[in-house]
Amino acid sequence: MAFEGNENITQERSYYTGKTNVRVVGINLNAAEKKAKLGYTKDEEPNYLGERDGIKTSRIEVNLETKDGVRLTHSFFVEKKKVVTKDGMKTQHVNVYGQFAYIPNDGVIPENMQWYNTEGLRESFKGEEELTQFLMAWKDTRKGQKFSFSNFAAMFEGNFSEIKSLTSNNVVGVFTGIKQTFGDDGVAKYAQVIYPKLFVKQYTKAEGSPNPNGGTYKGYVELFTTALEGTRNAGGHLNIQYGAAPYTFTKVADVTKLPWLAGDNAATTGQKVEQPAF
Repeated sequence: MAFEGNENITQERSYYTGKTNVRVVGINLNAAEKKAKLGYTKDEEPNYLGERDGIKTSRIEVNLETKDGVRLTHSFFVEKKKVVTKDGMKTQHVNVYGQFAYIPNDGVIPENMQWYNTEGLRESFKGEEELTQFLMAWKDTRKGQKFSFSNFAAMFEGNFSEIKSLTSNNVVGVFTGIKQTFGDDGVAKYAQVIYPKLFVKQYTKAEGSPNPNGGTYKGYVELFTTALEGTRNAGGHLNIQYGAAPYTFTKVADVTKLPWLAGDNAATTGQKVEQPAF
């Protein structure tokens, strides 16, 4: 295992939108740990393993808490399956620094990728990149510092000891949203979610700042807006309300009055949706 970093519940059903900083309370807690850390009363052990189309899967559940005591949960889903490009010519790999890249199947690094360090290079698993991005943001891993698992595949067998051993007093910035879906009866259902593709290291500024080499460093507001636009242009997250820039963390009084984009889920249920002012 090689990890380097820089250390620097709500009881009612509440929903939030916007950005907030959170601390990690636990990862894949067992029943006893959930009782001790979260106050759960159930004795039933949580199940973090599964299978999809004959492929082993694992759920990495991260319990989070804001400085004001708001508890959030986010799950990363990983599969014991490699990630390949649509044409099947390249496979995603990860190195010992937690950097992901698509490498030609012949193993030859192209000239335009000579910057990529191949130390500890191995094929990555589906969903591993998003999980790693979160963990590296939480650990505040810097350029040149190592971040790698000695046995990532062990998690598909229920062995989460390596990831559970990670610790950090750092906060990580997340973007919260409210997801709207509809049951077979046409009744709307809501769930608290976290945007899964952008996690902000502590001390990252909200607004952009000048880059001494020219241009600007993007602040987290611009980074999120760009990321969300890309996701929605690809047809995703249309039924999730994240709020609007600057994405102030806000408790939503009445989720039924939120405006929604016309996502596939809403369209197939015949529900009338309104265009929000993003």
